Amino acid sequence: MANSISHAALPFPVKNARYTVLVPYLDADGDPTDPTTPDTEVSQDGGAFADAAEEVSTITGTNGAGFVTLSGAETNNSAVFVAFKVASGPKATLMTLYPRVLPIVESGTAQAGAAGTITLASGAAAYDLAGCIVRTTGGTGGGGTGGANNQARVITAYNTSTKVATVVPNWETTPDATTTYDVLYTDLSVNAIAGRFVRPATDGRTLVVDAAGLADANAVKVGPTGAGTAQTAGDLKASLNTIDDFIDTEVAAILADTDDIQTRLPAALVGGRMDASVGAMAANVLTAAAVADAAFDRATFAEDTGLQTIRSNTAQAGAAGTITLDIAAQTTDDFYNGLLVTLTGGTGVGQNRIIYDYVGATRVASITPNWVTNPDATTGFAVLQFGSVSVEAWLRAVPNALVAGRTDASVGAVAAGVDLSATMKASVNTEVVDALNVDTYAEPGQEVPPATTTLVKKIGYLFKACRNKFTDDGTTAKLFNDGGLTVDQKATVSDDGVTYTRGEFGTGP
Repeated sequence: MANSISHAALPFPVKNARYTVLVPYLDADGDPTDPTTPDTEVSQDGGAFADAAEEVSTITGTNGAGFVTLSGAETNNSAVFVAFKVASGPKATLMTLYPRVLPIVESGTAQAGAAGTITLASGAAAYDLAGCIVRTTGGTGGGGTGGANNQARVITAYNTSTKVATVVPNWETTPDATTTYDVLYTDLSVNAIAGRFVRPATDGRTLVVDAAGLADANAVKVGPTGAGTAQTAGDLKASLNTIDDFIDTEVAAILADTDDIQTRLPAALVGGRMDASVGAMAANVLTAAAVADAAFDRATFAEDTGLQTIRSNTAQAGAAGTITLDIAAQTTDDFYNGLLVTLTGGTGVGQNRIIYDYVGATRVASITPNWVTNPDATTGFAVLQFGSVSVEAWLRAVPNALVAGRTDASVGAVAAGVDLSATMKASVNTEVVDALNVDTYAEPGQEVPPATTTLVKKIGYLFKACRNKFTDDGTTAKLFNDGGLTVDQKATVSDDGVTYTRGEFGTGP
């Protein structure tokens, strides 16, 4: 069988039946371009790609369009991936298909066929099959390796007497008396089939079989009236009423048990009514709205969680990795570093992030990780501190108000009024002794000794001058490094017979 556009009329691909797809071809610029030597490959259920049974037929008009019919074997899968390649011209086109698996209503061998019909078996359904799909499975117009030649068509009309099903579109290959088939149930046929058997009774509860349906030769055969004998509508109604009475009895028992539970278990809670008990419990639940409105006691919150609220207000703006606090927030850089910011209302409510950088001039706090939902000018926030004291915030802001911005002086001013414990004094003494007697320091290198430097370097220069090689040739005094080969520092010297003068040491050599 070759490509046939007829299979494109199906509402969807049917598993194990031929199906036609339209193929667009575009070049690298997105312009329609006809293919040169098409090469169609198919992957079935995630397997390796292999050449398709047919190649694309180009549609006349040089508009970069074609079509190809996939065989029934190629659609006999859950997922079909098609790659439309070419030798030159357009780029490759990809397509995915998910063939539908439909329930089989009945199967049989056809009595005859024509271009737009198929006559089902003489014992075929005596109820309407309109909306079903008929799929050939063998014989003329069906079968082949893996069902490659199977065709699927929508039944648009069905004669229950002659068993002639009118189909759309016309067959690619007309079936005959050798053709086997399946009739498939679809969402299009639900009302047509179900309506012949079930309808609501006038009492609004019981379901009864339609008498017209029971008169059909193939109506459902149930009940005690004998094997193969169809019940009357009255018989089935009586059976269903019995079932209905049983359900009523069981439901009544369940309701009685529920009433019993209502009167016993919740009695110790609130007045014997479970709904009242639930209401009483719900009244004590902290709602998201209450949190968003800051409707909780700050002291209680801090005591329960260990988190102190440093600042809360409404943000000015937000982005993926930042939040701009209110204009009255701290102007000191890094003031809120290391603290937790939680969004208490508005856009992004419920998120929590750590602040790792804060710019006081702009009030922008950088957070990690990025927000899932970015805050904005509607977002309420609270900056929370772990524990009772933020040492970083204290060192950056509080001492500056004490002694003209000098943190060391501020610490000294605060510490002056503190009586250190014996343990603290011993620890300080140990650290000082360790710095003097244990820690080692390298000698100053080849550099100009600065006028202002650390105590360690000043002592280092004195020790270096006493220990290392030193020369004076009457014009230059030289101080060598530890190895004695490189001049690290030197100074100009002179002697006029009255005064010996040595200039300031500079760098060597």
